[in-house]
Parts: sequence; C-alpha cells; structure tokens
Amino acid sequence: MVYLYEQAPHNRRGMYVALNTACEVGFLSATGVAALLRSTLSPAQLDSWGWRIPFFCGILAALFGVWMRRSLFFP
Repeated sequence: MVYLYEQAPHNRRGMYVALNTACEVGFLSATGVAALLRSTLSPAQLDSWGWRIPFFCGILAALFGVWMRRSLFFP
C-alpha cells in the first residue's frame, strides 16, 4: 500500500489507497462469513441452503452501499 501511495498522482493518493483497503475489507468479510457458516452449519445444511446466505449478505451490503452513496452525494 505504501508503494501504491507513493506512485499515485498527488491529487488521487487517498482514492488509490482507499480502493486497496476496500478490497482487503471485502476479502476479510468474505472469509469471516465463510468461517462462520462452516462452523455453525453441517455440510448437508451448507449444501442444501447455507450457500445462499453469503449472497443475501452481499445484497444487503450492496443496498447499504447504494443508500450511503446517495445520501453522501445527493442530500
């Protein structure tokens, strides 16, 4: 991230680092949800209906992101 910050244009440094951080937060969130589901559901439950839960979480996160973006840029 330091290299990315140093190589970014001066007026875009914050955006470059924020995009990299957002990707890392997404990876950590996905790993956490997968670990939680694997530890709480049996393999049969995970195969039958549990695999849908991460998609539902993604839909909720997308809706929250759209709501945040609209409230920040269009008050």
